Amino acid sequence: MHRVNSVDYIRFVFLAVLKTLGYLFYPSKLDWVSRPPDDWSQVSLVLILNHTSLFEFVYGVAVPYRFLWLLSRRLVIPVADVTLSRPIAGFILSRLSPKTIGISRKRDESWQKFLAGVHQDDICIFMPEGQMKRKDGLNKDGGPMVVRHGVYELLSKFRGKNMLLVYSKGLHHVLAPGDVFPKIFKKIEASVEFLEVNTYLSQFSQEEQPRKALAKDLQTRRDRYCGF
Repeated sequence: MHRVNSVDYIRFVFLAVLKTLGYLFYPSKLDWVSRPPDDWSQVSLVLILNHTSLFEFVYGVAVPYRFLWLLSRRLVIPVADVTLSRPIAGFILSRLSPKTIGISRKRDESWQKFLAGVHQDDICIFMPEGQMKRKDGLNKDGGPMVVRHGVYELLSKFRGKNMLLVYSKGLHHVLAPGDVFPKIFKKIEASVEFLEVNTYLSQFSQEEQPRKALAKDLQTRRDRYCGF
Protein backbone atom coordinates (compact mmCIF):
# COMPACT_ATOMS: atom_id res chain seq x y z
CA MET A 1 0.00 0.00 0.00
CA HIS A 2 1.40 3.36 -1.03
CA ARG A 3 1.81 5.81 1.84
CA VAL A 4 0.61 9.30 0.90
CA ASN A 5 3.28 11.99 1.15
CA SER A 6 3.63 15.68 0.35
CA VAL A 7 4.91 14.98 -3.17
CA ASP A 8 1.68 13.11 -3.94
CA TYR A 9 -0.34 16.17 -2.93
CA ILE A 10 1.84 18.46 -5.03
CA ARG A 11 1.49 16.15 -8.04
CA PHE A 12 -2.28 16.01 -7.58
CA VAL A 13 -2.47 19.81 -7.50
CA PHE A 14 -0.36 19.92 -10.68
CA LEU A 15 -2.70 17.45 -12.42
CA ALA A 16 -5.80 19.24 -11.12
CA VAL A 17 -4.53 22.60 -12.40
CA LEU A 18 -3.87 21.07 -15.84
CA LYS A 19 -7.39 19.63 -15.87
CA THR A 20 -8.97 22.92 -14.81
CA LEU A 21 -7.04 24.91 -17.43
CA GLY A 22 -8.07 22.28 -19.96
CA TYR A 23 -11.72 23.02 -19.25
CA LEU A 24 -11.09 26.61 -20.23
CA PHE A 25 -8.99 26.07 -23.33
CA TYR A 26 -9.98 22.66 -24.71
CA PRO A 27 -13.67 21.74 -24.67
CA SER A 28 -13.77 17.96 -24.78
CA LYS A 29 -16.15 15.33 -26.09
CA LEU A 30 -15.92 11.66 -25.14
CA ASP A 31 -18.09 9.06 -26.86
CA TRP A 32 -18.39 5.77 -24.98
CA VAL A 33 -18.53 2.74 -27.27
CA SER A 34 -19.14 0.55 -24.22
CA ARG A 35 -20.54 1.15 -20.77
CA PRO A 36 -18.33 3.51 -18.75
CA PRO A 37 -16.74 2.22 -15.54
CA ASP A 38 -19.05 2.30 -12.52
CA ASP A 39 -16.07 3.49 -10.49
CA TRP A 40 -12.90 4.96 -11.99
CA SER A 41 -10.85 3.14 -9.34
CA GLN A 42 -11.60 0.02 -11.43
CA VAL A 43 -9.31 1.32 -14.21
CA SER A 44 -5.72 0.05 -14.06
CA LEU A 45 -4.56 0.43 -17.67
CA VAL A 46 -5.21 3.10 -20.31
CA LEU A 47 -4.16 2.56 -23.93
CA ILE A 48 -4.25 5.64 -26.17
CA LEU A 49 -4.47 4.80 -29.86
CA ASN A 50 -3.76 7.16 -32.77
CA HIS A 51 -0.78 8.79 -31.05
CA THR A 52 -0.45 12.21 -32.71
CA SER A 53 1.02 14.59 -30.15
CA LEU A 54 3.04 15.06 -26.97
CA PHE A 55 -0.01 16.95 -25.74
CA GLU A 56 -2.19 13.88 -25.20
CA PHE A 57 -2.21 14.46 -21.46
CA VAL A 58 -4.87 17.08 -22.31
CA TYR A 59 -7.41 14.22 -22.39
CA GLY A 60 -7.15 14.38 -18.62
CA VAL A 61 -9.78 17.13 -18.76
CA ALA A 62 -12.38 14.38 -19.26
CA VAL A 63 -11.57 12.28 -16.17
CA PRO A 64 -12.90 12.99 -12.65
CA TYR A 65 -10.68 14.60 -10.03
CA ARG A 66 -10.86 11.46 -7.90
CA PHE A 67 -9.12 9.53 -10.69
CA LEU A 68 -6.43 12.22 -10.85
CA TRP A 69 -5.85 11.59 -7.16
CA LEU A 70 -5.25 7.91 -7.89
CA LEU A 71 -2.92 8.83 -10.77
CA SER A 72 -0.91 11.15 -8.54
CA ARG A 73 0.00 8.15 -6.37
CA ARG A 74 -0.06 5.15 -8.71
CA LEU A 75 0.61 6.25 -12.29
CA VAL A 76 3.47 4.71 -14.27
CA ILE A 77 4.22 5.87 -17.80
CA PRO A 78 6.95 5.02 -20.30
CA VAL A 79 8.39 7.99 -22.16
CA ALA A 80 10.91 7.95 -24.99
CA ASP A 81 14.31 8.94 -23.67
CA VAL A 82 14.67 11.57 -26.41
CA THR A 83 11.41 13.16 -25.24
CA LEU A 84 12.50 13.20 -21.60
CA SER A 85 15.62 15.07 -22.67
CA ARG A 86 13.54 17.97 -24.03
CA PRO A 87 13.35 20.85 -21.53
CA ILE A 88 9.60 21.57 -21.59
CA ALA A 89 8.12 18.20 -22.56
CA GLY A 90 10.52 16.34 -20.28
CA PHE A 91 9.71 18.62 -17.35
CA ILE A 92 5.95 18.15 -17.70
CA LEU A 93 5.97 14.42 -18.40
CA SER A 94 8.37 13.64 -15.57
CA ARG A 95 6.01 15.40 -13.14
CA LEU A 96 2.79 13.78 -14.28
CA SER A 97 3.73 10.48 -12.70
CA PRO A 98 5.47 9.10 -9.62
CA LYS A 99 7.08 6.56 -11.99
CA THR A 100 8.12 7.96 -15.37
CA ILE A 101 10.34 5.34 -17.00
CA GLY A 102 12.52 6.23 -19.98
CA ILE A 103 12.60 3.78 -22.88
CA SER A 104 14.33 3.83 -26.23
CA ARG A 105 12.85 2.93 -29.61
CA LYS A 106 15.50 0.26 -30.06
CA ARG A 107 15.24 -3.43 -29.30
CA ASP A 108 17.21 -3.20 -26.08
CA GLU A 109 16.86 -3.79 -22.35
CA SER A 110 14.85 -0.60 -21.74
CA TRP A 111 11.55 -2.33 -22.63
CA GLN A 112 12.14 -5.16 -20.18
CA LYS A 113 13.21 -2.61 -17.57
CA PHE A 114 9.89 -0.82 -18.06
CA LEU A 115 7.89 -4.04 -17.75
CA ALA A 116 9.78 -4.96 -14.59
CA GLY A 117 8.84 -1.58 -13.14
CA VAL A 118 5.09 -2.12 -13.68
CA HIS A 119 3.23 -3.69 -10.76
CA GLN A 120 -0.38 -4.82 -10.39
CA ASP A 121 -1.32 -1.96 -8.07
CA ASP A 122 -0.05 0.61 -10.62
CA ILE A 123 -2.14 2.52 -13.14
CA CYS A 124 -0.37 2.57 -16.49
CA ILE A 125 -0.99 4.90 -19.43
CA PHE A 126 0.56 3.64 -22.66
CA MET A 127 0.66 4.51 -26.38
CA PRO A 128 0.84 1.11 -28.17
CA GLU A 129 2.05 2.56 -31.47
CA GLY A 130 5.29 3.76 -29.91
CA GLN A 131 5.76 6.69 -32.28
CA MET A 132 3.74 9.79 -33.10
CA LYS A 133 1.89 10.24 -36.35
CA ARG A 134 3.28 13.09 -38.42
CA LYS A 135 1.17 15.48 -40.47
CA ASP A 136 1.56 13.24 -43.53
CA GLY A 137 -0.08 10.35 -41.66
CA LEU A 138 3.16 8.38 -41.29
CA ASN A 139 5.54 7.87 -38.39
CA LYS A 140 8.91 9.55 -37.93
CA ASP A 141 10.61 7.00 -40.18
CA GLY A 142 8.10 7.43 -42.99
CA GLY A 143 6.32 4.13 -42.28
CA PRO A 144 2.70 3.34 -41.38
CA MET A 145 1.43 3.69 -37.83
CA VAL A 146 1.34 0.17 -36.44
CA VAL A 147 0.74 -1.22 -32.95
CA ARG A 148 3.83 -2.79 -31.41
CA HIS A 149 3.55 -6.45 -30.47
CA GLY A 150 4.98 -5.77 -27.00
CA VAL A 151 1.61 -4.43 -25.84
CA TYR A 152 0.58 -8.07 -25.32
CA GLU A 153 3.23 -8.38 -22.61
CA LEU A 154 1.98 -5.21 -20.92
CA LEU A 155 -1.63 -6.42 -20.88
CA SER A 156 -0.44 -9.69 -19.36
CA LYS A 157 0.85 -7.67 -16.37
CA PHE A 158 -2.73 -6.53 -15.70
CA ARG A 159 -4.60 -9.85 -15.72
CA GLY A 160 -7.65 -9.61 -13.49
CA LYS A 161 -7.84 -5.83 -13.97
CA ASN A 162 -9.77 -3.48 -16.27
CA MET A 163 -8.60 -1.13 -18.98
CA LEU A 164 -9.70 1.78 -21.13
CA LEU A 165 -9.02 1.96 -24.85
CA VAL A 166 -8.94 5.63 -25.84
CA TYR A 167 -9.44 6.17 -29.56
CA SER A 168 -8.06 9.66 -30.14
CA LYS A 169 -9.51 11.71 -32.99
CA GLY A 170 -6.09 13.37 -33.27
CA LEU A 171 -4.40 16.45 -31.83
CA HIS A 172 -2.51 17.87 -34.81
CA HIS A 173 -4.82 20.89 -34.63
CA VAL A 174 -3.57 21.50 -31.07
CA LEU A 175 0.12 20.54 -31.16
CA ALA A 176 1.51 18.54 -34.05
CA PRO A 177 5.02 17.05 -34.02
CA GLY A 178 7.44 19.86 -34.78
CA ASP A 179 5.17 22.60 -33.43
CA VAL A 180 6.60 24.68 -30.58
CA PHE A 181 3.50 26.11 -28.90
CA PRO A 182 0.04 24.55 -28.54
CA LYS A 183 -3.00 26.27 -30.03
CA ILE A 184 -5.78 27.06 -27.58
CA PHE A 185 -9.58 27.06 -27.73
CA LYS A 186 -9.59 23.88 -29.83
CA LYS A 187 -12.09 21.07 -29.42
CA ILE A 188 -10.66 17.66 -28.56
CA GLU A 189 -12.50 14.40 -29.15
CA ALA A 190 -12.06 10.71 -28.44
CA SER A 191 -14.06 7.50 -28.26
CA VAL A 192 -13.52 5.30 -25.21
CA GLU A 193 -14.06 1.60 -24.52
CA PHE A 194 -14.03 -0.07 -21.10
CA LEU A 195 -12.86 -3.70 -21.12
CA GLU A 196 -11.83 -6.49 -18.78
CA VAL A 197 -8.23 -7.41 -19.52
CA ASN A 198 -8.81 -11.15 -19.02
CA THR A 199 -11.79 -11.15 -21.37
CA TYR A 200 -9.87 -9.26 -24.03
CA LEU A 201 -6.76 -11.47 -23.78
CA SER A 202 -8.88 -14.62 -23.98
CA GLN A 203 -9.78 -13.74 -27.58
CA PHE A 204 -6.21 -14.54 -28.60
CA SER A 205 -5.48 -17.60 -26.46
CA GLN A 206 -5.96 -19.98 -29.41
CA GLU A 207 -3.94 -17.90 -31.86
CA GLU A 208 -0.64 -19.28 -33.09
CA GLN A 209 0.89 -15.81 -32.65
CA PRO A 210 -1.18 -14.09 -29.94
CA ARG A 211 1.10 -11.03 -29.74
CA LYS A 212 0.68 -10.35 -33.44
CA ALA A 213 -3.07 -11.06 -33.39
CA LEU A 214 -3.67 -8.70 -30.48
CA ALA A 215 -1.71 -5.89 -32.15
CA LYS A 216 -3.70 -6.38 -35.35
CA ASP A 217 -6.97 -6.26 -33.41
CA LEU A 218 -6.00 -2.97 -31.74
CA GLN A 219 -5.19 -1.51 -35.16
CA THR A 220 -8.60 -2.63 -36.46
CA ARG A 221 -10.34 -1.03 -33.48
CA ARG A 222 -8.27 2.13 -33.90
CA ASP A 223 -9.17 2.43 -37.58
CA ARG A 224 -12.86 1.88 -36.78
CA TYR A 225 -13.23 4.34 -33.91
CA CYS A 226 -10.58 7.01 -34.54
CA GLY A 227 -12.30 8.18 -37.72
CA PHE A 228 -9.78 6.83 -40.23
